[in-house]
Amino acid sequence: MKPYLLLTSALLSAAVAHSFEVRQITFDNRSHDLDNNQNFSRDGEWLIYDTRNPGIGEGRTLEKVHIDTGEVRIIYSPPFIENQGPGVGATSLSPKNDHVVFIHGPWKETGHPYDFTWRRGGLIDFDGKGPFAFADARDITPPYTVGALRGGTHRHEWDGTGQWLGFTYNDEIMKNQGIDLRTIGVTKLGQPVEVKNSDPMKYEGDGEGFSALVVHVVPNPKPGSDEVSRAASDSWVGLKGYKKADGSMQRARAFIGKTVSKSGEEVDEVFIVDIPEDLNQPGELGPLEGADSAYPAPPKGASQRRLTWTDKWKTPGAIGTCWTS
Repeated sequence: MKPYLLLTSALLSAAVAHSFEVRQITFDNRSHDLDNNQNFSRDGEWLIYDTRNPGIGEGRTLEKVHIDTGEVRIIYSPPFIENQGPGVGATSLSPKNDHVVFIHGPWKETGHPYDFTWRRGGLIDFDGKGPFAFADARDITPPYTVGALRGGTHRHEWDGTGQWLGFTYNDEIMKNQGIDLRTIGVTKLGQPVEVKNSDPMKYEGDGEGFSALVVHVVPNPKPGSDEVSRAASDSWVGLKGYKKADGSMQRARAFIGKTVSKSGEEVDEVFIVDIPEDLNQPGELGPLEGADSAYPAPPKGASQRRLTWTDKWKTPGAIGTCWTS
């Protein structure tokens, strides 16, 4: 406890010494929700947010506010807004350009409300004037499309290059079979994926990037093993990955994985997964696009490993945070 108290005291002292000013910059009677990462514009003058109330399913606009002047501008509002959808929110700004990624629920004509397995990553420009597109392709009709996903993406995060997106994921196909496990995936932009004969009623369609799941999850992890039933609280490792022994850089994501200890207790532990540059090659666990009774499998080179073993600690478990704002 002493180190914690000392750190807290030091932070409070620093805050007082610098006389930080807290100012309110929005004043209307709607909600203003900042996502948990990448909220500032590259020039540091604007903040982007959504107006969910209370959840993303009720989100009707994406906006930005000027920090100094308080000027507010709408950058996206979906057509055909209804009480239950489509739902938009959780905006994140690219560190390299003026692209914004956010959660976008299903269109009105699908008849589906916003849900964990019915959401995709939307892409717009920061000025709100450019065309709208989806980052991840979606295909829930067999035979499934390689590079497309079969469910919903969430908590999108740009990497340091602005070319990759990380996200958490829930699979619609497996959910319908009673298995709804959260896992982690990535999208490599610049490799568009076409979903042939896509059905708009199923919220299917093309994407601006090639997507793949990178973490293997199982419903019932073996006690004492490194298997996980849930992967979340993920973030990119560094701006360009980590440096390997040979001096090369390895792109990777860290995450919290839910394990089962030898005594049968669930314990959240820290993991890391290496992300291969080429997502197109299937790995040993199965096809990239998945099967009717199996999750999409990680690509070749997506190597996950455990970093902590806290199950024998007095207070076992770990909680994730984000490196970005």
